[in-house]
Parts: sequence; C-alpha cells; structure tokens
Amino acid sequence: ETDNSLKQEYFGQATKNYNKADHIDIREETTWVGKGVLLLYKKEFDRALKNFENLLHTKLDTPALLGKAAILFHRGKYQESLNCYKKALKTNPNCQANTRMGLALCYYKLGKEEKARQCFDRVLELDPDNVESLVAIGVLEFNSKKEGSIKRAMELFSKAYTINPKHPRVLNFLSTHFFYKGDMIKSVELAQKVVYNTEVIKIKAEGYYYVGRYYQAQVKDDIAYKYYLESTKLWPEYSLAQFGQGQVNNYYIIFIF
Repeated sequence: ETDNSLKQEYFGQATKNYNKADHIDIREETTWVGKGVLLLYKKEFDRALKNFENLLHTKLDTPALLGKAAILFHRGKYQESLNCYKKALKTNPNCQANTRMGLALCYYKLGKEEKARQCFDRVLELDPDNVESLVAIGVLEFNSKKEGSIKRAMELFSKAYTINPKHPRVLNFLSTHFFYKGDMIKSVELAQKVVYNTEVIKIKAEGYYYVGRYYQAQVKDDIAYKYYLESTKLWPEYSLAQFGQGQVNNYYIIFIF
C-alpha cells in the first residue's frame, strides 16, 4: 500500500513537470516520449500511443518505437509489435538487452520458440544477470521435458532468485518445486511473498492459489477456501483455483451448513 501511494505521488510529480515542459516548448520531442512512457506505466495506453506516434510521424525515434511495441504487445498484436522491435534495433543496434527481450517474447507468442530461445540467449550474452531472460529460458527448459531439462530449469530459477529474491514468477516456480519435493513450509513462504510483492493480477492469483494449495494439503480447508476465493476474484478463469475451490467447498457444505 505504501509503495503504491509513493508510486502515485511520483506519477503526479512527473505529470506536473511534463506539463510545465509543454508550456515552455510544446514541440520538444523528449517531452513527447517522456509523457508517453509515463502514460504507459499508468496503463493509459491510448494516450501513450498517441504521444509515441506523434513523434514517429516526424522521425524514427528508438524510445518511441519501443513504447509503441510494448503497447502493441499488450494488445495481442504480436507481429506488429515484433516489427516495431526490429525497427528499433535497426535504428539503434546498441539498444539495451531488454529490447531483445521484447523480440523474444513476440517470437514466443507467435509460436516460434527456437527464435525466441535464440533471443533470450542473446540477452544473457549481453546481460548475464538478466532475471527475465533467466526465467524465460527456465520455463522453456521446464516445458521441453528433455533429459536433464528440469535440473537446468531449476538452476536457472535458483540463479534468478539469487539476483532478485522478490521476483514473483521465480517465487511461484520455486514454490511449486518445493511443494512437490514435500518442503511445504518453504513452498508456502515463497507463495506468500508473491502475494505481497506483485501487482500483476494473474501472477498474484497464482500466489494465492499456491498458498491455498498448502493449506488444503494441511487439511485446513476453511483457510484454503479463502485463498482460492481470493485467487478466483483476481482471475475468474483460473481453472486450478476453481478446481481447488470446488474441492474444499465441501468444508462449507458439511461444517457450515
């Protein structure tokens, strides 16, 4: 709550400064990009896109291309997003490693896993401690079901955890790992950190589910039900939480009614 309030305060301060900059020179290109990025973080995608496109009508600007690519990705327009990321790299070949993360994620969404993996690998060449790429490659390894892939995936997740012990996706994967290893306390501790450390709805819903799963395994169905309920409130289509909720719902039928 405190972090969110602080974030809103910073957003307000930034908005005031950009408005002042507009009054000084409304044609200043860096202001367009800055306002676009601010609006992007505030999830005001239509207004953000307008700022980026206003600048792109005059020239190929790398930050504006990246901002537009992010919005297109969010809207599920993966091919168009990919094209923007490619233009950004062509315009500025020395872009930060995260630009290639955008490429990789577009390829993954387009079903081109081999190209995605190549991009993720390239990110790690440029930035060996890039947590997002470590997690992404870990997921690809985990899902490949090849010999030794689970071990490689866990090594990647463990490295990511060492770099950023609050990363919600890492915490979720490790929570599941320890759950199936029978280390229930470690599993629930990691899942609880997810609930407290992310604002991403689906990842937070997974965290609630994993905590609920722990309590169900402890035959504490009343507590498990509450966590499953919170999970489905955030993500109504989350089938695992729905199933868990249905299983422990018997608690309320038998003991409450």
